Amino acid sequence: MDRLTLLLVLVSIVVNVNARAFENTISAGVESDENVVTYQVLSNKPLSIVSADDDSQHEYKLGQVGGLGASVKNPNRLFVFHRASREWNQESFPDGRNFDKTKFGVIPENTVLTVNTRTGQIIEQWGNNTFYMPHGLAVDSEENLWLTDVGMHQVFKYSNGERVLTLGEPFVPGNDESHFCKPTDVVVSNDGSKIYVADGYCNARIVKFDSKGKFLKEYAMPEDEQPLLIPHSIVLIEALDLVCVADRENGRIVCFDDEINDDDDDDETNENNQSQVKAIIDHPLMRTVYAIHYDPIKHRLYAVSGRLRQSRAMGFTFSVHPESFGQLITTWEPNDIFINYFTMSDNQKLIRDLEDLLSAPVEERYKKFLSIIAECEKFHQLNLTSVKEFDKVHNDLLDLLVVDEYNGALIDRSKYEKFELIMMDLRRLIETLIIEHYVQAKRMDDLSMKFKDLQNETNDLKQIVYETEYKKLSYAISTPLKRVLTRRFRNENIRMDPLNETLLLALFENNHDFNGLHMSEKKFHTVFNIYKDISDTIGIYYKNMLKMLMCRNQRNIEQHEMLEGYVQQCKRSGIQSDFTGLMNYLQLAGLQKYKDAEMKVLEKVFHFYLIQDEYR
Repeated sequence: MDRLTLLLVLVSIVVNVNARAFENTISAGVESDENVVTYQVLSNKPLSIVSADDDSQHEYKLGQVGGLGASVKNPNRLFVFHRASREWNQESFPDGRNFDKTKFGVIPENTVLTVNTRTGQIIEQWGNNTFYMPHGLAVDSEENLWLTDVGMHQVFKYSNGERVLTLGEPFVPGNDESHFCKPTDVVVSNDGSKIYVADGYCNARIVKFDSKGKFLKEYAMPEDEQPLLIPHSIVLIEALDLVCVADRENGRIVCFDDEINDDDDDDETNENNQSQVKAIIDHPLMRTVYAIHYDPIKHRLYAVSGRLRQSRAMGFTFSVHPESFGQLITTWEPNDIFINYFTMSDNQKLIRDLEDLLSAPVEERYKKFLSIIAECEKFHQLNLTSVKEFDKVHNDLLDLLVVDEYNGALIDRSKYEKFELIMMDLRRLIETLIIEHYVQAKRMDDLSMKFKDLQNETNDLKQIVYETEYKKLSYAISTPLKRVLTRRFRNENIRMDPLNETLLLALFENNHDFNGLHMSEKKFHTVFNIYKDISDTIGIYYKNMLKMLMCRNQRNIEQHEMLEGYVQQCKRSGIQSDFTGLMNYLQLAGLQKYKDAEMKVLEKVFHFYLIQDEYR
């Protein structure tokens, strides 16, 4: 059986971030803990989920995990919302909005698990035959579970496994006060009076309700700002009256002001979103943001990015204290292999060395720190010439020094705090040595990627414009061709539209039974000869003419009338009609240079019908 694990990671360091700072209206009413940093190691190993049966225990095969939530009543309990046997793929939402429930149906397995985080054992599971595409999970202060299903376009509140509140209409997407479109996440205020829904994959807003599900307001970006692009995760920072959302594809965290009175009747206050955006946090390494979590005790905001190209997923820890809002405290990522390198018995020398570091002169600390690390078996092969390597050493040292509820502290509190300050100073020293080059390299890489993306977007737009205008032009020029084909079909007693898409595809594939056409070989051969004879007369390749006729599905009567008007105007003026003049007349001169081969086909057809005097 495949081994599927849940990863619990919590580590820390300091570096700057590009953030839009708070406005002056935010007070410093929350006490700062910027000089007091504490950590708790949750786990040094992956958490294997184990099913508990009456007879035996076996490893549980976990599906795609949509949401996680910690119990507020038991620190050793974790709620998991997963998709079991269901996988989200390209066929799940054929049109991008509506879930194909006819093809996939309800998930038959249990989708909500309660897991013992110490043993990995499943304590409770439920939710079978209930959900279609699980996504978000939140736990409120009363330990009610709030779940979102992007397939059903709904949000649910469960109390002790029983559904007590539903928001949204099942399988009906929308963007009004009672509908969502693939809602991603939900969060509830501490007193339970307010509900906030991140909506979602095909909307760009946060929707706020009261405890009964009554619509209160919605948050969205101002018109002059980049709109939210998949609001994917949401948290409340109630001490600052903020609701913050992970703007996934824009790679940022957007915080809205939640202090505005929901009952205010002033239309300007309610409708003008300009005043709602309070802060935006972004960082050059944070290309996407999939999940965020707020720690009200430490005033920390944790963010997890997704993988991008060859880069790994990363974690970010930001300060949300008003005086340092948006500052990056650390970056972190999962290890490939989890090994507990440190034991209580054989690391006393390392502890003593680190305590000696606290009393070393400032100018000697970096050199002394390197010598300490060099003597440590775990680190002796590392060359501390990058912030990433320093962060790895720092995080592993934190695992050693942190207060552990089972083993106690390895270093007293005052020394620990001083050690943290020294480590931050050392990190800044390393940054001065390498970060400038690193940032410049990253900027060059980012600029190069943006340039390539702009080139691709430009080419895509050119292609779209060309295809649209080419189809319109094909309709205009090939209209007389249809009249000739229709006469030839009538003469041969063939009762079919000569521009029937199935017929054109069958001729292109040279298959009389293509896609259920069901035409006799004799009649098919007659039809083939009609098209072949006309293409030979015009002087173009047979299949090129078929391609042109297939483009007629985008009708443009106005352009056809302009084309005939051009021909008649040339006749009245005694001017020779030509294809270049036509393109200039239709203001499509740029098309001629874009796809030379296709335009030459249209040019030959145009001149053929000028000779035949088909335009009348």
